[in-house]
Amino acid sequence: MKKLFKGYSPWGFLSFRHENQEPPWYLTGYTPVKKIHKAASMGDITQVQRMLEFGDVDVNITDRKKRTALHYACAHGQSEMVALLLWYDCNIEARDRDESTALIKATQRQHEECVKILLENGADPNAIDAYQNAALHYTVYNNTVSIAARLLAFNADTEVKTKHGYTPLILAVLENKQEMVELLLQSDANINALDNYKRYL
Repeated sequence: MKKLFKGYSPWGFLSFRHENQEPPWYLTGYTPVKKIHKAASMGDITQVQRMLEFGDVDVNITDRKKRTALHYACAHGQSEMVALLLWYDCNIEARDRDESTALIKATQRQHEECVKILLENGADPNAIDAYQNAALHYTVYNNTVSIAARLLAFNADTEVKTKHGYTPLILAVLENKQEMVELLLQSDANINALDNYKRYL
């Protein structure tokens, strides 16, 4: 078995990001088209409530990329809108074309209040997207320790692996995120975990 080394992309679909690199794909290109999605993105409570109250639109209606109003609210950090949509019984586990749930999207975009509301309303912290990443993996990449702590408080799996077999702890070590490493170790992350290439920390 070989020891893990710096410089190998822990994501499969992302390389290590440097200062002059473009932001990850999940931080761009979330422009709404449908009326309810636009209103949800803008946090227009009155308009969304009017549409839902009078039955003009299904709360779970999707666009061509399978995104719901909840996805858009989370992508744009509209926590009050998230709460409203949940009150109208939207599908909290709806998945877009990338298999991202609203919780994954809120985590990717680093909107902690949205994450908090979703978790408190039963969102699955261990959902996996099309790239085999869970919300906890994105917190490591973004180094959002407070969001990671919330996920762990709701039993996020510290042993969930990417398509290359990287646990959140392995990613944190590769990305040199010391505070994240400490948090994961405090949460009993397995320091002896192996990736798909039988490499260890």
